[in-house]
Amino acid sequence: MNRVLFGLSFLGCFVIASQNTLMATDPMGSVPIKQREFHDLTPKGFNLGTFKIYPTLDIGAMYTSNATKSNTNTQSDKIYRQAIDLTALSISDRSERNIGLKATRLDYQSVDALDRISFSGFAGIKYNFSPSLEARLDTNYDRQYQTRYEIATQASFFDPVQIDELGVRGLLRFKPGFIRWDLKGEYQDISHEDTIIRSTGAPLVQTDRDRSVYSVGLDAAFQKFSSNRHLGFTPFLGIKAKRVDFDKRDYDTATSDFTGLDQSNTQYDVTAGIELNPTGKLRGSARVGYGTYQPDDGSNKVRNDVIMDIDLTYLYTPLTNFTLGVDRFFSNSSDTVGGILQTRLSAKVIHELTRRWIIDGDIAYTNREFNTNGEDTTFETGVGVTHRLNKRFAINGDVKYISRESNQQNGDYDETRAMVRLKTKF
Repeated sequence: MNRVLFGLSFLGCFVIASQNTLMATDPMGSVPIKQREFHDLTPKGFNLGTFKIYPTLDIGAMYTSNATKSNTNTQSDKIYRQAIDLTALSISDRSERNIGLKATRLDYQSVDALDRISFSGFAGIKYNFSPSLEARLDTNYDRQYQTRYEIATQASFFDPVQIDELGVRGLLRFKPGFIRWDLKGEYQDISHEDTIIRSTGAPLVQTDRDRSVYSVGLDAAFQKFSSNRHLGFTPFLGIKAKRVDFDKRDYDTATSDFTGLDQSNTQYDVTAGIELNPTGKLRGSARVGYGTYQPDDGSNKVRNDVIMDIDLTYLYTPLTNFTLGVDRFFSNSSDTVGGILQTRLSAKVIHELTRRWIIDGDIAYTNREFNTNGEDTTFETGVGVTHRLNKRFAINGDVKYISRESNQQNGDYDETRAMVRLKTKF
């Protein structure tokens, strides 16, 4: 609690200090600071047919006080990061198409077992059949790596495990009048490659975590209110069904067999919300409702609770913006704890000192309640600065403190991170 109060006090002082800065007349004051583009500071990209290409190179160095996220025998380390990002965008009267590729490499100076290279790619298209009918299709393929510290429930130290994810999402939007209908569908296929427990050299079976995810949802938005400039909001109602099929049950090392609990489950959500005018001082969306988690295996209990998804931006002044996020949802676990109810609260303040200098401060709190008596909480706070050198180069720096308390094995740890990055975009 003391850490939370300290973080909130810090954030408040940061905001007050920001407001003492002289206000400047900014013709882009109605645009969030992070979205503003200035002619002399915005890359132009390259033309390739109908596409505009934006290549990005991002290199940096990071210091961590606790590379292995341990509550005993902490080990500091330096990490070198390189990332290459390529995005392409094509816009016509009726359609928008985008393609992206990214590769990220992390090199640990001491704990080299955590070195990794991750890849991701996406492609999407939006097409307007008519003023009242719109469709969108997005696909992605990611090959990421994570350690037990990111999984947070494995007890043995092992090298990063490879995770492959294929995703397809679709949206059909129909606007016949004052009611807008959004029909959404999504499919994900997630697979884990086996890895090795470094302490014993034995293989750690990961295929019990492979799963397929199917979801479908329908939103009905009442646009009558948003047509009024003085109101500028759109209320909506939504329903969603989600099915998660795990390929296998938990792995029992004593019998060398897949046994234990079946993690497959079905989830249902009913929500109501509001979309706020994207041209007002307060913009974004808020969704609150009720969700249920129904596991196939009767050994896991059915869970029902309030869920929500709130993402708001407040343009307090042309030079100072606030963002607020609240997420509460059921997620899946590959362990015997079953469904997790996760709640995350976050706040951030962004201040533009000049067009070239931007500073920010943030605070976040995450709570995870497991199907058993397990629970963990994470507190994060940090500050950052961005300096735009010119339209192609920018320097970012940030310092972050993370504290996690858990009744899961090896779950507690404290960490301080500091990073400096040079980013170039053409």
